[in-house]
Amino acid sequence: MKKFTIVTTYFNQKEWLERLIEYWNNYYSNFVNDIDIIIVDDYSSIPALPIVNNNYKYNNISVVRVTKDLGFNAAASRNVGATLAKTDNILLLDLDT
Repeated sequence: MKKFTIVTTYFNQKEWLERLIEYWNNYYSNFVNDIDIIIVDDYSSIPALPIVNNNYKYNNISVVRVTKDLGFNAAASRNVGATLAKTDNILLLDLDT
């Protein structure tokens, strides 16, 4: 059973997402069975899914694409991710943290 979920939002930050995925690939290999990752793509013109599919090497990640303006963009996207989390513990991150 997973221990916690990382939720991060994404909006046209390809380089940041690639760097974060590289970090996750290197660091989370020991914890991949303990965590889920949800990336909420806030209707970017550079979609997150191809970046994740081309770079992330584990299967504990989901990409959710928001296709309409939810208002309060980043906050609303975090709420979408938190709603989809299947664990009791949720870590909300921005790509640049």
